[in-house]
Amino acid sequence: SSNDLTLWDGTSDRVTFQNGGNVGIGTTSPSVKFVVSNSGVQGLEVNPNSGTPNGVDLFAYNRSTGGYAPLNIDASTIVLHANSSGKVGIGTSSPSHKLDVVGTAGLSTGTAWTNTSDKRIKQNIVSIVNGLEKINQLNPVEYNYTQEYLDEHKELKDIRYNSFIADEYAEVFPNAVNVGGNLEKVITKAVEEVKNENGEIITEKVDEVKEIIHEKLLNYTPHDLIMYLVASVKELSAKVEALEAK
Repeated sequence: SSNDLTLWDGTSDRVTFQNGGNVGIGTTSPSVKFVVSNSGVQGLEVNPNSGTPNGVDLFAYNRSTGGYAPLNIDASTIVLHANSSGKVGIGTSSPSHKLDVVGTAGLSTGTAWTNTSDKRIKQNIVSIVNGLEKINQLNPVEYNYTQEYLDEHKELKDIRYNSFIADEYAEVFPNAVNVGGNLEKVITKAVEEVKNENGEIITEKVDEVKEIIHEKLLNYTPHDLIMYLVASVKELSAKVEALEAK
């Protein structure tokens, strides 16, 4: 048939199959291949042809603003965000890594994250020496986060934390420090009522303007620390054994 097909449950339209091949749930006018709409205002759209926005096959669409955005699953705060750069954020809408978790992350067992470490994929292998010298260069510190950082990271508490300063850590293990995202602050919010296709007020939309407080925050990976601590213990053990042999 040349006409669209819409399934009706006796109260409202539920599913629409357009003649052009688009399918809509909660909307009779799906603009791409598959649309799930909440009263025509917010929803999920799938476009296998990578139309708009270019390069994003799975994205959210807000009909009240006509804007597209990467897939963003949220409640009162961001739960899951996936963008067109292949980065996924949990608790953040601006991930700076392939997987960026704001808050805590855990494993169901007492193991650590698994690394591929087969000898067959490694070359130029040498044992770590002078491990103690490296460890002695490190400066472990206690600190509090600044109020501006706490304001933007509600998952943190205003307590004393233990770690290293990435700027200092880079002087000892430069390859373990990299540039992350920015510290941003929402400085304005414009809230207005939004009407659905029937003219009913159903929700609110929020337009946010962000101010960058600090650009390109440094972060570090403590992976090297484990190996150098082991090397240090071996060096100290050898010194103890030498003293005991005298």
